[in-house]
Amino acid sequence: MLFTTDSFVVNPLFFKGGNIGKLVVCGTVNDLAVSGAKSLYLTCAFINTLVDCMLEVYNGIHVIRDATRGGVAAFLNEICDFSKVTIAIEEQLLPIKEEVKGAAEMLGF
Repeated sequence: MLFTTDSFVVNPLFFKGGNIGKLVVCGTVNDLAVSGAKSLYLTCAFINTLVDCMLEVYNGIHVIRDATRGGVAAFLNEICDFSKVTIAIEEQLLPIKEEVKGAAEMLGF
């Protein structure tokens, strides 16, 4: 049994080639399919309220991305490519638990 939930924020809700509903369903079903699972049910995550709260504090947010998907490096690389900037990360300052570091080292990460 596998379980996944994706969250998407798109404005406008309908855009050339698709809409938020198609994006959510296809993204979630694809995540399951590439893992060898068969889709039986769909879940739903609502974040537009969370984003509203964030925008009340700072309205200059341009992108929100799940850094766990593909790792921090992949996430930051996408942001740099999109923004045409470079970034340097001080690995020792990343908040990684010791047990996670140990497991990552065993796997060669």
